[in-house]
Amino acid sequence: MDKFGIQLKKYGDLVINFDYSDFKPKPTSINSLVPRGLYWINNIDNIIKFPLYSTIIIKKNLYNQVKIPPTNNFLFTPTPRLCFSQILTDLYPELNKVNNLKLKQGKQIGYNVYVGDNVIFGTNVKIGNNVTIYDDVEIGNNVLIGDNTIIGTEGMGFEKLPNGDLFKFPQIGGVLIGNNVEIGTHCDIKRGTLNNTIISDGCKMGSYNNIGHNVVIGKNCIITASCVLCGSSNLGNNVFVGPKSMIKDAIAIPNNTIIGGMTFVNKIFNQENLTLIGSPAKKL
Repeated sequence: MDKFGIQLKKYGDLVINFDYSDFKPKPTSINSLVPRGLYWINNIDNIIKFPLYSTIIIKKNLYNQVKIPPTNNFLFTPTPRLCFSQILTDLYPELNKVNNLKLKQGKQIGYNVYVGDNVIFGTNVKIGNNVTIYDDVEIGNNVLIGDNTIIGTEGMGFEKLPNGDLFKFPQIGGVLIGNNVEIGTHCDIKRGTLNNTIISDGCKMGSYNNIGHNVVIGKNCIITASCVLCGSSNLGNNVFVGPKSMIKDAIAIPNNTIIGGMTFVNKIFNQENLTLIGSPAKKL
């Protein structure tokens, strides 16, 4: 137990647990200093004069490079921001709640939610308000679906008739969503044409994204906001897609690719660990 009455336990590679009797430090940023605040530092530029009795999460080698008043409480870890996030999650569990969710059939479901036929839910699924989930959707464990999102809509697919009219190609696939996935508000995720649209384990998606039919998104990808993944595009694992970016249909994105904001990827890049920017996309 330290001087603040904090019981210790292991937090990833950081040994701490905020279990207080009458004291709780306030997590805040270095741009808004408060007495007894909780901060994280990643580089020397962030080293400033903190108020007394602040709790500072910092890399050990960074701490050794500078002199910081010993009136502060220090927690050493190679990953300050990650540990700060984990501590924040435990300090404020209410932040993980979705507004107005009610427990219904083992799921937390918001108002005005429609669920179609042959929909399978895992455990700890949270569904926001005004969400529509059409037929043939499978959702894994620990999944969060934000307000006003639609899953399983029909994608665009047409063939021309001899007279020039357009005939709709049937969309008979489904949607598979893995474990530990977060989908933001106002997203539209299309069902597959024949096969399934797939969002793999660990993916995080912001708001206003459009995911086309037959898209396959690999594990632990981040799709930020207002992105378009056209039909049959394929993302490898650990891909980051910046805001307002677009991936052309049937384009495969290699593992560990970073796609900058407002980038249009219209050709295949076979090399992994790339950063792509621009319209059309080019290697940085």
